[in-house]
Amino acid sequence: MTSLHRTGQHDGTAATAALAAGAVALAAVLSLALGAGFHAIAPAAAGASAGGVFAGLAVAAGAAGLALQHRLLARRITLTHQHRLHFDLLSKAMDDPELAAVLDTFEGDVPPVKQRQFLYANALYSNVLHAYRTGSTSESEIGGHLRVICRSPIFREYWEFTRQHRAALQKDSQEARLGRRVDEIVRNISKLR
Repeated sequence: MTSLHRTGQHDGTAATAALAAGAVALAAVLSLALGAGFHAIAPAAAGASAGGVFAGLAVAAGAAGLALQHRLLARRITLTHQHRLHFDLLSKAMDDPELAAVLDTFEGDVPPVKQRQFLYANALYSNVLHAYRTGSTSESEIGGHLRVICRSPIFREYWEFTRQHRAALQKDSQEARLGRRVDEIVRNISKLR
C-alpha cells in the first residue's frame, strides 16, 4: 500500500507542531549554553541572564510557531475557497450540457450523459483530493473513500479517460501521489474481476 502520509506534506498540523517543538528545544539548548557561558564570566548574574535569554528565545520560538500556523491556516482557507469554486463550476456544467461541452477535453467522442457522469466522478475525486490537501481526513479514511468511488465502473472509465491529464502533473505533487494511490486501487479491483 502506498503511503500518502510519509511525504510530510499531508498533515500541516503535525509539521507545525514538530517545528514549534524543535524551535523551543533549540531555544532551551541555546539558553543553557549561554547560561553556562554567562556563569563562567559573572557567576552571580548567570541565572538571571540565562532565564531572560531562555524567555526571549521561547517567545521568539512561539511567535515563529504562530506565524507558521497562520500560513498553514491561510493555505487551507485558500484551498477550500478554490475547491468551492471548482465544485460550483462542475455543478453548472453537470446541469447544462452547453457548459459541459467546455470541459470536454476527453480523447474520443463522449456522449453528453457520459460527460455528466465524468464531471460527477471528477467532483467526487476532487472532494477526496481536497480532504487530502487540507489534512482534514486521515490517510485510512482517504483510502476508504477512494476504494468506494473506485468500485464504480463509471469512475474507473473516467479515470482511464483522464490518464493523459494526470501525466502532466509533477511527480512529487500531492495530486500526483493521490493519483498513484487511485491507480493502485483500480489495478487491485481489476485483478479481482
